[in-house]
Amino acid sequence: MKRLFNLLTSCIIIPVAGLAQEGTWTLSAGAGYAIISLGAVKADMERDVGTYNEAGFGLPPFPSPSPGIALTAAASYRFDRDYSFSINAHHDTRTVETSWSNQEDDISLKRRIKATVVSAGVVHHFPGTLDTDIFVEVEVGILFARATSYAYWTHTEKLFDSTSTEVLGDTRGVFERSKMIASVGAGGSVRLFGPMFLRGKLLYRVGQLGKIDGSITKFGQTMDQTTTIEFNFSGFLILASIGIELS
Repeated sequence: MKRLFNLLTSCIIIPVAGLAQEGTWTLSAGAGYAIISLGAVKADMERDVGTYNEAGFGLPPFPSPSPGIALTAAASYRFDRDYSFSINAHHDTRTVETSWSNQEDDISLKRRIKATVVSAGVVHHFPGTLDTDIFVEVEVGILFARATSYAYWTHTEKLFDSTSTEVLGDTRGVFERSKMIASVGAGGSVRLFGPMFLRGKLLYRVGQLGKIDGSITKFGQTMDQTTTIEFNFSGFLILASIGIELS
């Protein structure tokens, strides 16, 4: 009886590592949402729509650019019971557009915003069971941002026996910038079967980029330009992924 008691006691006081054990790799990939405020971007889109409407058109407002679809992939190496090292990739994108037309004019505006982060992280694991894992993580990496804009306006006039269509506006803008950023997050994993597991993660990204350099093309003529607004990609990423533990 004493031997049985000692065995049970030792099982209780020894913490369990949970899921990936020391010296093992895990690979995972998944998707979710990026909840980014993009306040300056919203205000800029409202101004663009207002400029057309002040001229007598009836463009509806742009949809909100947030949240956006986010994709994620990660490789992690568990080098001891409490800590692991991870390589992460996160990508979020959003495309919004608005258009208006009548018998004479057709106007279309589109905006697309993308952010890709490649980072390295240190993960702290809390004691769990063989089938669960709770962790916090700090990531440092580079954010690659790309913003594009598009405006197209045609005017059609009816003649005696035909119609004539003229392109009054054809403007495309491309702006890109990269910057080192940091993120912090927390999450958990649960084993599904065998080496497969499901992971959930909430990540907060600090991604203040400021103004972005790029170019504007009007009727085929390209010129360098810097955005008049500052881009801030800070916000939350809510992610779910499926992974596999490599023995």
